[in-house]
Amino acid sequence: MTITTQWSAVAAGQLATAQYTQTGEVAARNAVNNWVLDNAGGWLLNAVHNHTQDPARPTNFTATASVTAINGADRTVTVSNFVP
Repeated sequence: MTITTQWSAVAAGQLATAQYTQTGEVAARNAVNNWVLDNAGGWLLNAVHNHTQDPARPTNFTATASVTAINGADRTVTVSNFVP
């Protein structure tokens, strides 16, 4: 199974304008991507999922994603929203 993560223009813009350092922005993007990779294998097509990063971390956020395509066992997931 291959899971491909893509960010919508809206979510990418929300991440880019968050008040994070460059290192924090990379950490937040990696955290979202890892959440998707760890969980999307069991997600249904178009079902919306939310993830909230631990508020104790300096890059706390809520991200929204859903599987937007399934091809056999492979899934494409789109991160549609990112709220710092």
